[in-house]
Amino acid sequence: MPQLSLEHEYKKLHHRADPPTSREAAVKMVVSGELNRQQKAVLEIIRKWPHKDFTAYELAGGINPLYFVIERRKNELEDKGFIKKTGQRRGGREVWRLIT
Repeated sequence: MPQLSLEHEYKKLHHRADPPTSREAAVKMVVSGELNRQQKAVLEIIRKWPHKDFTAYELAGGINPLYFVIERRKNELEDKGFIKKTGQRRGGREVWRLIT
């Protein structure tokens, strides 16, 4: 998986106005490898998806905890060049596509 700097990775996980604990949690997620693990897991789900495009909700199969992980990681996977938005919406949700 292409790597971005650690600072770039954790800065995207919190907002400047967030409390210090949010920044600490973001740094911990990056340094511990949890962010990378989640990104790889979501990418694996996407690669196994039998259709050409998808929404985060479709990939999660309606399972809320999984939906939120996918929803949070998809923009990061787009930044790394693995997926892209199609510009379409389905069921009110953005449609994405794996870049092969």
